[in-house]
Amino acid sequence: MRHINNTTSTSSSAVVTRSSVSDFAESFLKFNGRPEGTAIPFVMEEDRSQAEYPGNASRGITRSAMLNSYASESRKPVKFNLHLIEACNYSCRHCFAKFGSRKMLSFDNWRTIVDNCLRAVPGCSFNIAGGEPLLAAYFHDLARYCHDRGSKVSVITNGYLITDKWIRENAGILDTLGLSLDSFDEGTLVKMGRCTRSGKILTAGRIKEITTLVKEVNPDCRIKVNTVVCSLNRDEIVREQIMDIPVSRWKIFKMMSFANDSFNNSDIVISDEEYMRYISNNLGTSSEMLKDENSHIFSLSDTCSVVVEKNLDGGYLMIDANGNLVDNTINTNYVPVVNCVTGDVRDGINRLGLDTELYWSRY
Repeated sequence: MRHINNTTSTSSSAVVTRSSVSDFAESFLKFNGRPEGTAIPFVMEEDRSQAEYPGNASRGITRSAMLNSYASESRKPVKFNLHLIEACNYSCRHCFAKFGSRKMLSFDNWRTIVDNCLRAVPGCSFNIAGGEPLLAAYFHDLARYCHDRGSKVSVITNGYLITDKWIRENAGILDTLGLSLDSFDEGTLVKMGRCTRSGKILTAGRIKEITTLVKEVNPDCRIKVNTVVCSLNRDEIVREQIMDIPVSRWKIFKMMSFANDSFNNSDIVISDEEYMRYISNNLGTSSEMLKDENSHIFSLSDTCSVVVEKNLDGGYLMIDANGNLVDNTINTNYVPVVNCVTGDVRDGINRLGLDTELYWSRY
């Protein structure tokens, strides 16, 4: 992962890079009595004895232990994405939140999941997502529960259901408000399905009103924008509209190809070259700078960084609407690893196909 300053001034915030994660891994190995350059084995707790190394033959490094250790060292909490609900008021063609859930879990179930996550990874944070999480009647109660347990809470929403009343009730407990904004052109938004069934969209004016009021209610709440690039918006330039709102971080993703029995978005997939062209057009960077690695961070201004990611595989700790920790590295669908209501979350993390370096470079 590469960090690039794209402004005339520098940011004072620290940036976690893949190299810094690797440096920590080496120090972790030294601490555990392993030689430098040793491959890091992520093994299940019960398989520790199988990971043998000179000088420390009986100790393996579990992924959960690595996450806990790096979180403590970097002071960056591990983040679980809680996909409360698959239902949405939009029908985005590029959406990947398709879990095959038949019904919503109860508020009590989600409280249990939060408790189990905190037990597995003390001090972790939670990002509440969907579908559209604001459709969940217990959104505020769950956000408040996470907050009262001492966890940072964020939400990613399409923003259409946000009211001024909602902001006054929720902004104070949010560390980050994330908005999914893929275009500011009404025609493009309708083609993408980023609109209500009657064709209504979230306007640029309303976006400005929402973000302004959030910062008034809670000046410490960060505003994040997620943009997914597909064949329907690949030629657009939206930098000026993004910079017109108080954004702390802009994440630009290449659309993830996804298919299951009821959904397939393969017809709007773009190539790496098309994605890199979008990045170059919007950030004024050379596409050559983006070829080598999957993840990059740019400083767009003194207050806004941009995260560019070509591949989301193995980069998230994702709990689906059925309460399962899921793996997206096995095929084009989600594979349940453990049920976080009834199972051991720590064990699930250890069996997850998680790219640990990519994961930490994203936060």
